Amino acid sequence: MGEALGKGGVHADGVLLAVGFNTDVSASVAAAAEAAAKVVAISGCASALTERADLVVPGLTFAEKDGLVVNFEGRVQRLRPAFEPRARSEWKIIEEFMASLDGAGGEATISSIRRAIGANEPAFGGVDLVDVSAMGARLDAATVA
Repeated sequence: MGEALGKGGVHADGVLLAVGFNTDVSASVAAAAEAAAKVVAISGCASALTERADLVVPGLTFAEKDGLVVNFEGRVQRLRPAFEPRARSEWKIIEEFMASLDGAGGEATISSIRRAIGANEPAFGGVDLVDVSAMGARLDAATVA
């Protein structure tokens, strides 16, 4: 039994859930959005993707996020919110959405998500993602590349 795929490999009757595209949208994401029957965007600001979306859920801007980034030197650095968020965190929205679909509870805290990432992603092996210092933590160059 074959399945018809639209542009970008997305099912023509499928839903694209896009999170955090606050600036330019790459060609691959744009193609997937065009191919999807419905587009749901979780974003902190307007973009080409939110213009195309059938539903836009307010997300956070970079200045409202509590998160981690890996810089160009392979150092994990912590992001802290500059001010109180005006919307729910994207990970909370997705966890609640997934729980509504399968009834299973997801991760309860950002710390539990960081522990799961650290345990399941080899690039972060040996780094405590819950307690990243102000200076960050250096990743093994071989696993980052």
